[in-house]
Amino acid sequence: MRSLIVLFIVCFYFQSGLAQHSIKLDVDGTKLTNAEFRKKWTNEQLNLYAWQYKGEDGNNYIELRKGLFETSVQDFDSIRSLFKKIYNVKIPKKHVILLEYRFKDDMCTTESRDNKWTKSELDYKVAFANGTRSELKSEGVTYITLFENDIILESHSNKKGEYFFNDIDNFFRNNLFKTPSLCGSYALIKPNGETLVRNGEYNAEFMAEHLKSEIWNRFFNKEGN
Repeated sequence: MRSLIVLFIVCFYFQSGLAQHSIKLDVDGTKLTNAEFRKKWTNEQLNLYAWQYKGEDGNNYIELRKGLFETSVQDFDSIRSLFKKIYNVKIPKKHVILLEYRFKDDMCTTESRDNKWTKSELDYKVAFANGTRSELKSEGVTYITLFENDIILESHSNKKGEYFFNDIDNFFRNNLFKTPSLCGSYALIKPNGETLVRNGEYNAEFMAEHLKSEIWNRFFNKEGN
């Protein structure tokens, strides 16, 4: 199911004029045709994601990079304390933290491309995410969206509590989301510190599915899996 969803996202993205007129590059910088690029990008076994940018020559480039999934062990208590101190967000000790991260200069959408999210754009995103956030909270997952520090966030309406923040001092950009990916990245951080990052367009519900033991244990090489 997830592979079909990823394929749909990639095919939809390639229908946009910006993607169609971008120069496609492989991991080693070799030029690829649209078909070659799609085939590699949709093959999760290759563990690739994409980033799009404007080159010094004025052309748009979209390149494949290694690391669709990345694992690490983080200091959960320190991250939990940081959210309380800086953002006034109380994360229960036994909750999993689910972070959505949006990068500066991301050419994914019109909203992200200008490094400014207006009130109406954020209100729409809040309305879209509120239901998911409530559902995940009932399952022991705290869902928060972070924007790279230089991105401008206008004031917006959120009656159910604030959970959209700028990444102050780019702490998470420097320590967890170290390379930008097209349409953002997601991370799951367990209370034991085990952390799984998925780079590239996705959504919180699909990311949360990775908490299922049969999926999670594949990434952390648990015995019996």
